[in-house]
Amino acid sequence: MSVAIDFTSSNGDLKQPSCLHYQYGENGRFNDYESSIVTIGSILEPYATEGKFGVYGFGGIPRFSGGKVVSHCFNLTGTSETEVVGTQNVLALYKKAVKKTSFEGPTNFAPVIQNVLQTMKENEKHHLKKYNCLLILTDGCINDMAATKDVIVECSNYPLSIIIVGIGSADFTNMEVLDGDTQVLRNQRGEPTQRDIVQFVSLNDFKQANISLLAEEVLREVPDQIVSYMKMKGIRP
Repeated sequence: MSVAIDFTSSNGDLKQPSCLHYQYGENGRFNDYESSIVTIGSILEPYATEGKFGVYGFGGIPRFSGGKVVSHCFNLTGTSETEVVGTQNVLALYKKAVKKTSFEGPTNFAPVIQNVLQTMKENEKHHLKKYNCLLILTDGCINDMAATKDVIVECSNYPLSIIIVGIGSADFTNMEVLDGDTQVLRNQRGEPTQRDIVQFVSLNDFKQANISLLAEEVLREVPDQIVSYMKMKGIRP
């Protein structure tokens, strides 16, 4: 289980309440990223191996780890160790990192997905049978659509599901395209995905809803995605 968080400048100025990453202090109020980590993280946590999450950021300068240039995939731990146990530790990492990360851009998804792909290739090399889930929290602007399509098509051959959660009220048309529910996703060579591996959810659609409805939407396609991978690889229960 991995979580990737959008630290691009399109999220706004951290000092302003309009910023999607705005920190409300000790009054107990969560911003939408924090709400997603806690709510969706708690939905996914029971499925995570030993409750562990790899936690990454993208589109910012991770000053907390000495970064001086924009990174499109950096560890929120600030160390070589990428994983923490439980959603509360994911939240704690985020709250610490957000204060010491410069919001930049552009918004590139491909490097984060490529990072997970590399992990899957290593697992395959060592005969480790693990199904992977990547949760991407983003404000919706994406600048490497072609590269993202390419890596998703490649990932469709591997044990992966990608859940994209849209934060804020941006135009999420590109996220719907990546979801591939209405049209088969293809790479730049015109090759289609071997199976659907992306589920997109707009958080705003569920803000007033019961958590069970959000859980249902987040997990709606994952079981079929897992089964489709097993069938494709001839793996029987």
